[in-house]
Amino acid sequence: MVVCDVLRRAIRDCIPLSRFSRKLIGIKMRKYIVPALIIVGSFVALYLLVIFYSFPTKFIGSDGKELESLGPYGDFIGGSLNPLLSFLTLIIVIWTSHLQTRELESTRRLTRDQLASNELQNFESGFFHLLDIYHKVVSGLRIVKLEVDYNSNRYYKDILGKSVFTVFYEELKSGFFNSGLSGQVVVDPQKTVAAYQDMYVQNRSDLGHYFRTLYNILRFVDETSLVHTEFNKEFQMKYVRVLRAQLSDYELVILYYNCVHANGDRMLKFINEYEILDNMPKDLLLDLTHEQQFNQIKL
Repeated sequence: MVVCDVLRRAIRDCIPLSRFSRKLIGIKMRKYIVPALIIVGSFVALYLLVIFYSFPTKFIGSDGKELESLGPYGDFIGGSLNPLLSFLTLIIVIWTSHLQTRELESTRRLTRDQLASNELQNFESGFFHLLDIYHKVVSGLRIVKLEVDYNSNRYYKDILGKSVFTVFYEELKSGFFNSGLSGQVVVDPQKTVAAYQDMYVQNRSDLGHYFRTLYNILRFVDETSLVHTEFNKEFQMKYVRVLRAQLSDYELVILYYNCVHANGDRMLKFINEYEILDNMPKDLLLDLTHEQQFNQIKL
């Protein structure tokens, strides 16, 4: 009973614990309380046994004056038992302090994991929201093109979504070859830029919106720094690869020539750093020399 009271007092008064801490310590104690009580009880029983057997010879005089011997006997009991109980109290306090430290470490670890999970969830929510905006921008692209059938009948054809980039590419290609550059061994970069400029001006409303959306997705990934999550370049690349998988071949080619133009100066950093053009089909380049000529763009 004495040990149990001391234990409860140490938990209640010596160390201020939260409700969760008390519950945790209660669980821990139920595991160790029986062995601890057995050990402590054994020591106490041994101690009392020694005292009991030493009492008649040490404290009862030969003249039988037992009452006069009870005073020194009580002083002996109190003087020897109090340090023992103080020592047990100290052990219990150290024990509960150790349990509290472990509980606090566990709580900090759970809190850190929860913060990391929340930060990652917020980042992914923002990233996939921007990706959804990208799909809406692309699906909203529309070009009405005048076509001529085999009977020389003219009609208008709606070209929607990613198919629009095929039209952009054909316009760029037409402007490039109509400049008379295809027969030259060395292509004049200014002519290539001029061909892209003409195509961009004709489709400014669509291409401007598209490039701004793509740029902001890449900047969002690049500038995000999650405090409680290991967010390194390889981790960022996982999300950029998701974006890159959405880009068609003709989108990649248009991106390439956008980086040749001054419009792509800000985009070029992300294009190279995250290897956006890594899978671009080189056979779609307007001229085979462009791969070496525009070597500032990483393919």
